[in-house]
Amino acid sequence: MYVTLFVCSIVFTLWVASKRRIPMLSPYGIFLAFNTLYNVFPWLANKFDLNDIFPLFAETSVLNTQLLLASSANLCFGLVFLFRFHRVVLIAPPGTLTSLRRRNFVLLTFPLFLATCLLSAKYGWHAYTFAISEDAESLGGLFTLTAYVKYCFVAVYIYYLYRFDFDRWASVLLAEELIVMVVDGGRTTVFPITFLTLMIVYDRFAAKSVRRKVYIGLALAICASVLVRSFVIHDESFALRVIAPVSVEGMMGAYPSLQSIYAISHGQHPAYTYGSSYCVDPFFWLLPQGQMRDQLSFLQGWVRSILPAVPDTQFAPMGGFYFLAEAVAAFSYFGPALVTACFAFALVSIENRKNKHRLFYLVWTSTIGILFVKTIFGNAFKLFAIEWLVVLTFVLGASIRNGMVTAGLTKSRWLQQHYLSRGGTDSPAGTVAIRLPNDGKRCT
Repeated sequence: MYVTLFVCSIVFTLWVASKRRIPMLSPYGIFLAFNTLYNVFPWLANKFDLNDIFPLFAETSVLNTQLLLASSANLCFGLVFLFRFHRVVLIAPPGTLTSLRRRNFVLLTFPLFLATCLLSAKYGWHAYTFAISEDAESLGGLFTLTAYVKYCFVAVYIYYLYRFDFDRWASVLLAEELIVMVVDGGRTTVFPITFLTLMIVYDRFAAKSVRRKVYIGLALAICASVLVRSFVIHDESFALRVIAPVSVEGMMGAYPSLQSIYAISHGQHPAYTYGSSYCVDPFFWLLPQGQMRDQLSFLQGWVRSILPAVPDTQFAPMGGFYFLAEAVAAFSYFGPALVTACFAFALVSIENRKNKHRLFYLVWTSTIGILFVKTIFGNAFKLFAIEWLVVLTFVLGASIRNGMVTAGLTKSRWLQQHYLSRGGTDSPAGTVAIRLPNDGKRCT
């Protein structure tokens, strides 16, 4: 029964996507894909008795409750897009700028790329996970600094897309982001911008053949990321190495939600956040990683309250996270439907106005829009806030530069008019040749 309800909810969201002409290469498709992943694999783990290490996979009632809550989330998500009148809006390209300025921007940001690689090699995600497993109290500010530098470098790429669009120099920046991912060991920052890039390419071409190639490229990228592990790790059979990245993401991402549901269903009285983890925790996430932030976090207060009630030694034992866990922590069983409806309303509003607020849209989509379903909201908001501040700094710098050029051009024209009004025939010595920022024409 519960599986049937969940399948029906998936079919409903697909029908809404067809009716509203919503491409799967969108935040809508991302939400649907991960909402399916985080429910199918725990159910499969239960059916095939894969509960030797994590006992909650054997709790059929907990799994059925999660399927029911996920079905309610899918229903609310689809209804908002259906009746909120989602419109098909293509991402508009920016104005044409010279190739020289594009190249110079990439060259000027190259030192930041080197700094990001150097910091990530010593204080990146792989080093952080090792350090926290050894001694969480030993973590220093360099791990936070490294994370912020990575976010700044991601913001460089987003600003390039905003100012210059996707081209060969954007490909260079994206390749640098992939190098940082390999050095750092984390995929949270690279996955959203790669998906955003494919969305932009998809919108640039109306031909079905080209869009089909974009989907094929996405499928190949996913397969490549999965197969890389199978060739690097040799302690398992090839089939297990291939399926492991997807299955681990599906099962371990959903495990926190299973822990939350188990604590509620067994008569405990945990400290519900009542939405504080969405309104207050994002500001605590801007603090350095460590115990201070955990003590202030409302979501961590929920975790501390339920740990004695669950048959596990820690919450989210392998680091994955499914938004259902935070939604349940906020409003119990009503949380998934309510939180999903609010997210869907925000998503539709921003999608319909993507070209009116294009810079905001690019930053939102590459953070909260894509990561909401698979990341703690405070973490997604932190990514958004840092990248938004960095791109605004770039915009301010470009405005100041253009203002200085405009002021110099105005002064030059005034000197020329003043000179000609007094009977001059040639350009005065005080005028200079200025290259306009947009069209490249020279004026004296």
